[in-house]
Amino acid sequence: QTNVEDKVSPITINDNIAIVQFQINLIRRMVMSLDINQSLNLHRLVLAGAFLSLENNAPEDPEPRQFFNSFNDHLSERDQQIREISQSRKEKTFKLAELAGQAKERASEYKISEISDSIKIEDEVERVKIDLDRLEFEFQRNSRIKNILDKLAEFVGSRPTSEEGPKTSFRESRILEKAGAEIGQTLAPQGIHYNRDGDLLVADYENHRVYSYSQQGSYQFHFGGWGSAPTCLQYPVHLSTDSENSIYVIDEMNREIKKFDRCGNFLLQFGRGDFGPIFSLSVDAQDNMWVAESEHNRIRVFDGQGKVQRTLSAHLQEPVSIYCLPDGAYLVGDRSKSLLKHFDAQGNLIRETEKASLGVDEIYFLAWHPSHGIFGSDFWNSQIVHFNNQLEVQSVYHKPGRRAGQLGKVGGLSIFNDQLAVANFDGGKVQIFDLST
Repeated sequence: QTNVEDKVSPITINDNIAIVQFQINLIRRMVMSLDINQSLNLHRLVLAGAFLSLENNAPEDPEPRQFFNSFNDHLSERDQQIREISQSRKEKTFKLAELAGQAKERASEYKISEISDSIKIEDEVERVKIDLDRLEFEFQRNSRIKNILDKLAEFVGSRPTSEEGPKTSFRESRILEKAGAEIGQTLAPQGIHYNRDGDLLVADYENHRVYSYSQQGSYQFHFGGWGSAPTCLQYPVHLSTDSENSIYVIDEMNREIKKFDRCGNFLLQFGRGDFGPIFSLSVDAQDNMWVAESEHNRIRVFDGQGKVQRTLSAHLQEPVSIYCLPDGAYLVGDRSKSLLKHFDAQGNLIRETEKASLGVDEIYFLAWHPSHGIFGSDFWNSQIVHFNNQLEVQSVYHKPGRRAGQLGKVGGLSIFNDQLAVANFDGGKVQIFDLST
């Protein structure tokens, strides 16, 4: 062992490593202790506030009223802070994607004169990654605090917790976390879709596969895998099915769409070099496929063989999501001041909902049910927006976190019967919510 009082003898590298490991473990213990103490103090606050609301109902007493006014102000500030962090995460993620594109472009040119620029880009990438890690930590910490304080707000009834406006019942009934015992990999779900038989298809973004589950959640089969072959996928971001349960998948890396049969056998591919970044597609009642193209500011309609049938651009501003309704009408989420737009079958804008004061970003994925209405995923703010069929907002389900019923970045949505399937992207699971109650 090293004598700490010896100022002359050198310390071996192994001793240095041991010292650093001890210091890291000590810091971890300190952080865990701070988290535990913070959680205990927050629960004490919630318990004290609950007793205060029960014991003193006299409206003339200013102290309880002052406490709950201050509490509500703090909760609103915490909510706003979480939304600001979410916006920063979004900006940093887009920045990282931009830098990755620049690095790829430099690497393909093989110019010695641009080596210094490539090094600068690599350094900037590392800085942005550090910023993203810090923002993720702050997001999770603030979300955990807010979720605890929400318990008191719910008990007192001073404000709706995490939902604004009329309350929608979101009751989590079960989850899918693993891609079946046959595979043994955690999910990174992005796009999801119930086919006409009630089987749930999941686009596993980071494992580059599509998985199929029965209505009961049993693994059935999978296809895809990283590669450039027609049967392979590179970052599948969304998918849909037609009347024969053929599967259409957006391959994000190659910016193309691939069609597979109901068992996952490859049929055709199209669009490479023609699409920009695409996130959403939908199949209508005639088995035509609709694709939202934000970069080209249009929606294009393709037949089952990938041939363009129709192009729409009126009343659109960088559309990111599309959903076809049974009567030929369609819903669009874009980057305009409107949160959601409803068009008739002829492409006429029927109605739209403004974003103002809702605290909602772009809607990337949509689901519809004749009885339950419309559900849209706000990916970056980790929330689900519920509309009625007149596009009136019914509630905003905003419960960020990692526990049961809480949401990470929200990917695809799909409804079968009364079951709403939600892709919890960074939570690594698909959550099934029962809408029947």
